[in-house]
This record gives sequence, structure tokens and C-alpha cells, in this order.
Amino acid sequence: MMILSRPEWRALLNTIFGKLNMHPFDDNYLSKMSPEFEKKPRTEAPAPPPPPAAQPAKASVDLGTPKLFDSIAAYISQHLACDPHQLTVLALWVAHTWSFQHCLAAVYLNVCSPEPQSGKTLCLNLLRQLARNPSFVAGSSPGSLMKYLLTDNHRLTEEGDSGFDTTLFVDNCHHIFGPTERQPILALLNSGSDAGLSYLSAPHEYSFFAPKAFAGNAPLPSSLAQRCIPITLRRKKFSDARTRFRPHKDHRDAVDLVHQLVAWLDRNGAAIEKTAQTSPPRIPPGHTPREQACAEPLLHLADLIGGSWPEKARAAVSNLFRLAQGTEATELLCDIRALFFSKQDPEYLSTKDLLAGLATLAYRPWAKWTRGSGQKIAALLRPLGISARPLHYGTEPMFRGYLFKDFADAWERYIPPLLPTCATKKDFERNSATTTPL
Repeated sequence: MMILSRPEWRALLNTIFGKLNMHPFDDNYLSKMSPEFEKKPRTEAPAPPPPPAAQPAKASVDLGTPKLFDSIAAYISQHLACDPHQLTVLALWVAHTWSFQHCLAAVYLNVCSPEPQSGKTLCLNLLRQLARNPSFVAGSSPGSLMKYLLTDNHRLTEEGDSGFDTTLFVDNCHHIFGPTERQPILALLNSGSDAGLSYLSAPHEYSFFAPKAFAGNAPLPSSLAQRCIPITLRRKKFSDARTRFRPHKDHRDAVDLVHQLVAWLDRNGAAIEKTAQTSPPRIPPGHTPREQACAEPLLHLADLIGGSWPEKARAAVSNLFRLAQGTEATELLCDIRALFFSKQDPEYLSTKDLLAGLATLAYRPWAKWTRGSGQKIAALLRPLGISARPLHYGTEPMFRGYLFKDFADAWERYIPPLLPTCATKKDFERNSATTTPL
């Protein structure tokens, strides 16, 4: 085997390349072929960029956001003439009908109006579209209504369970309730406002714990009205733009809202059940125990909704309860307080001056009282611990009247927190030091 040197290899290759009409051999070729030759690293093609990371899907709008409840309020307001406070309570009450099982009290509504044709029946029909398992009764007799309710399905079982799962709407209540509080139907309905209470119709017990709404052209009996949030409607103005309510046509919109509402309640059921066992924070002051029991379930819902709803709910219940018609005695207390305020809170007012001032208040029972009606004032105030006193001023003869200080306890017990527009100066200063305005 012949071994060629490097020059010999070069000469041989150049001869071959020349015959092939190729370029002369590159002297560096052998070096590159040599095992000792250090090759340049091959430049790798840049790796293709990784595909963009999958973007997380945008979270769907939470159906429990204030927008849902704004939509419920808008659905009602497009047909019904009512103020914003009433809309707030009505929207929250609709949600309450789907979640009341977690609550300690079932909220009742008293839909009333100073004049007929103000939308009471319309209000019930709108709520009926949105409420859970609605049952609508209009103008039946007390006996028929009791027979309708006292069925085997509503009996309490040995475990304490009831089959009553109905939102009851009772229209034209003036045909059902009489003037007396001694009515079996009244006792039955009153029992349904508190969880754990039952109605006995021997030999069986029944539970009617569930929200209810009443409407009529006469005031509800006092014991039932005390369990209700009042919704006092006024006839719409001719300039008000309202869409005529057509149940079959508008039913689809209501069903869509109900589906969204139920989905939100399912997600928040545990939270509703937990909070229902405690009192909500920042309860507006001055409510009676019954009023607070009505307000609490709605305030809990408003706190879960968030946004502006917690503040709107607190302002709404305070406003509606404050404007509610009380008993004749509490109305008299309010009017006497206003009279003291108008006279710069004097130490006393005579019975004569009180009667003269009360006679100027139109649409009040005492507007037609005469100067000799002092006994009527005394009869209303005596159960509240307030009595007229014999008074003497200077050389004038003795007369009977009422001391300002004698009203202080009753005003604090039976009258809502005082506002600058309706309060006596002394009481407003005392209350403003202990309460926080909404």
C-alpha cells in the first residue's frame, strides 16, 4: 500500500480537478478532513416560539351582582308606579320568597293605597310572576280561605315538617277581614310569620310559615298589619310612562329573571342560612321588634348582593315603616310632638291649646274634635302613661294641660327616631347623639 504525503495528495487532486474543469483544490480541505480539525458549531435554527398560553375564559357575570336585582326592580317599575324605596323592598322580597326557609321570620307585605285604582292588584300580579310557588286568592270568604289552607298537605308531621311551600297572595282583603281581632283566619295567618309557630285546629297542627302579600281597600287588622312591611301605592300621574302589563306576553321576561335569581340563590344558600341566625349589622334604629323581624331577612339579602343595595335596603325599610300608619294613639303622639315643636318646645301646653292645634290637621280623626273633646285626648294618652295635670300660670285661674317632660318616655318608646324635619329640638339633639343617620 502506497502512502502519499500531503504535497503529493494536493498535486494528485489538482490534476483530477483540472481534467474535470473544476476549481483548484483548496489547500484547507485536507485540514478540514483531518480528525484533529475543530469544526465550528452548527448554528441551530431558532426554535419556533411556543404557542400562546391559552387565555382563561372570562368569568361569566355573577348573577348575584346588583345588576340582576336592578333588572328585577326595572321589570316591576316598567308597569307599576311606585317610589325607589318600594322598588328596593319589592325586589328583595321576591328573592326572600325563594330563600325564606333559612330565615327566622317570613316577611309579609301590606299593599295599600289612600285611593282605589292605585295599582294594588297589579303589584300582586307582578310579584306573582316572580315569586316561588305563588297562590293567588281574591275576595274569598274567611271560611273558604281557611278550608283552602287547612288541608292534609299542610299538617305538621311528627318530625315537625310542613308541606306548606306557597307564597300566598290575598287580594281584596276588605271582603275577608272584619273589624275585630277575634277572627280564626287572622290567627292562622299571624302564625305563619314566625318560624317554629303552628296553628292548632284540633286534632291536628298546621304550619303556614311562608311569605305572604295582602292588598285591599281597607286597613288590615292591627295584629296582621304589624307583621307586614307597608307598600303604600299612589295612583300614577297621567304624565307617567308605564307599559301595560300583559301576563302572557311579559311572562318570558319574568321566567328569565327567575332562572337567574334561583341560580344565584343556589350559590349563596349556605351564606344565607348562616347569616339568618344573626342580626345584620347597622340595623336602622327605632324599629319595633316586629318591624325589625320583617327587615332582617331583606337586609341579609341586600348585604350579600353588595353594591349600593345594603344602603338602599336600610334606607328603604326605615322610610316605609316611618310613613306607615300607626295606631290612633301613636298618630296622636306624633301630632302632639309636632305641636310642641312649632311652639319652641314650651314646658307645657294646655288641653285647650292642644285641641286647637289638632283641629288644624286635616285628614286626622281629631280634625273634627270640638273644644270640649279633652276626654278623647285623655283616653288615648292614658294607656301610654300620660295624663293631664292641673296647672296654674300667674294670676290666671287653674286649667288642665300636659307637661313636655311627661311625653318624653312615650315619644322614645313608640315614635321612630326623630328627624330634623319632624322632631322637637330637645329630642332631636338627644337622639342625634346616639344614632347615626343613614
